[in-house]
Amino acid sequence: MNKIIDYGKYINNYAIMKNFIKLQFLFFSMAIFSCHFESTKLDNTDKSLKNEKSSIVKNDTIVFQSGGNGLADIKLVLSPEGKFSFYMKIIPQPSDEDTKVDIIRSKGEWFIKGDSLQLKFEKSKLDLNALFDLKYAKGNEFKIINERTININNSLTEINIWGVVCEKTIK
Repeated sequence: MNKIIDYGKYINNYAIMKNFIKLQFLFFSMAIFSCHFESTKLDNTDKSLKNEKSSIVKNDTIVFQSGGNGLADIKLVLSPEGKFSFYMKIIPQPSDEDTKVDIIRSKGEWFIKGDSLQLKFEKSKLDLNALFDLKYAKGNEFKIINERTININNSLTEINIWGVVCEKTIK
């Protein structure tokens, strides 16, 4: 006896599989295209953020702040009005006999001078050479102009104040 094979069933299954593969290919292609589109969009956003950060305007608040360390809490805030405030709390060391906490505060005016932020401290007894010690500087972080004025490299994301790394944020 000869069996009759129903090839129609196989052809139908083949057509379903072929359509399924086409559908998978379509979804896969859409996924790759959307990932490429998202990464392009993110690249463009990153570029605009870099341009925005490198061209600081007087409407920005710039903050240099120390992270966790055992020496000092430091915060330098440059406000949009062209004024700045400096705060430094020296953390007493276990080896110190004097456990008194020293707090240093100062203020002044800041300006944009080319690629630098120029800070002019009000008359005070601050020693800028001690605060902005060149032996802790990495490259051209800052330049002391006189006993009250310092230029800070605007392109850097962090600077060393009193030997403590202070990260820059723009708000």
